[in-house]
Amino acid sequence: METKPQQWFEMPEIKRKFFDKSSWVPLKEARSLLKEGETGHAGFLEEYFGVGSIVVPISKKSEAEKLGWTEVGTRGSTMGYVEDGKYIPAYLYKSYESDLTAEQLVIEYQGNSKECNEWLINTDLIASLHLKQEGNIWVSISRGYEEVIKVERNRNGCPKAMYIKAPYLKDYLCARKMTLYLTSYRSRTQITENASHIKWSDPFIENINEDRWEGRVMEIHEGGHP
Repeated sequence: METKPQQWFEMPEIKRKFFDKSSWVPLKEARSLLKEGETGHAGFLEEYFGVGSIVVPISKKSEAEKLGWTEVGTRGSTMGYVEDGKYIPAYLYKSYESDLTAEQLVIEYQGNSKECNEWLINTDLIASLHLKQEGNIWVSISRGYEEVIKVERNRNGCPKAMYIKAPYLKDYLCARKMTLYLTSYRSRTQITENASHIKWSDPFIENINEDRWEGRVMEIHEGGHP
């Protein structure tokens, strides 16, 4: 097995990437970009990437920026519910850290033992951009059937990533005087017999603006337990 160098775990190329400069913006993503070997055993190698997002009024941007991956990115399936006698629809996002109320452009609803969780696009976004679904893409009927939204699926047909073309997203948000707040999480993990080439103190933590990077080396029993 090839032992990954320390720099691979430190992700220098990722730290310089900004989604606001991308032609396609992820609205939601959850997938392994790389996976080899058996979990908990020598030879295991995995790179995971996830994205979560909400849209908030521009006036509430500073409140949204207090939220992290655990508040936005880890939300799974959602459904409408009643709170204090008031119905909260599935597309609304309510923060338990503050009074912030935002919206989700992608709603995940729960499947069952035979069906995947599915991702639904907010119907206001579809109607406002005049989109038509054609399989795993949504095209603009009024703009020459240009591809606007696309979803990628895994081998089981379950969604793993959904992107929207940046100009369409910006037009929509501008019209509503809202902004997209996006959080992401990436992990790179390798199980090897010898980790002496990793020279961090443990844990090694680096904070740059809103980003946080953490490196750890830990011993495990075969199977994955510390």
